[in-house]
Amino acid sequence: MKNLPKNLLGRPFSWTEAKSSGMTQYALRQFLSSGIIERIARGVYRTTLDVDLSPEDQFKSALLRVGQPSAICLISALAFHHLTDVIPKKTWVMASAEKITNQKDIRVFRRRNPKWHIGIEVIDGLKITNVERTLLECLYYKDLAGGAAFAVSAIRLALHEKKTTMSDLLKMSKKLGLEKRILPYLEALS
Repeated sequence: MKNLPKNLLGRPFSWTEAKSSGMTQYALRQFLSSGIIERIARGVYRTTLDVDLSPEDQFKSALLRVGQPSAICLISALAFHHLTDVIPKKTWVMASAEKITNQKDIRVFRRRNPKWHIGIEVIDGLKITNVERTLLECLYYKDLAGGAAFAVSAIRLALHEKKTTMSDLLKMSKKLGLEKRILPYLEALS
C-alpha cells in the first residue's frame, strides 16, 4: 500500500476522491496494474484488501456508481435499519428520473421529485432514507417493495423496537404528501 493515500483505504472511492487526495492518473494506473487496487465500475475503485465489502461499503459503492444526487432507499434501507430479515439481491438507490445505469447489482428507483431535503440522513458518509421515510415509501410503493404485508410487518417491527412512533410516521407522511394513501394502513395498525 506504498504511497496510497490513507483516506482511501478500507472503502470504495471515486477517481475524483483519489485525485483530490493527491493521486495522479499515472499512479492510479500503476496501482491497478500491480493489483493494489481494482476497478469496481467506471470511475470507482477499491483496494484489493477490501475483498469482502460490508453492506455499508456496498451501499457507498452503489451511490458512487449512480452519482449524485442519490440515496439508499426501500428494501436496502430497511435492511440497513435492521427492519427486515430479507437480504436484497440488489442495492436500491433513489435517484432523479434522468439517471440511467446498467449496473447489474443496483436497482435504481427513479423519482421525478425525490424531495432530497425530507427524511434523508447522512450516516458515516452514506446518504440513506431515515426509518420513517423508508417505512412509508415501502408501504406506498408496495408493488415494488415486496407487498403490503411485507411493509406492514416492517412497520410493526419498528414500532415494537421503538425505532419510530405512530406520530412520527404521520408527520413524515404529511411532509411527503402520502397521507391519503397511507392513513388507512396506519389507522389499522393503531
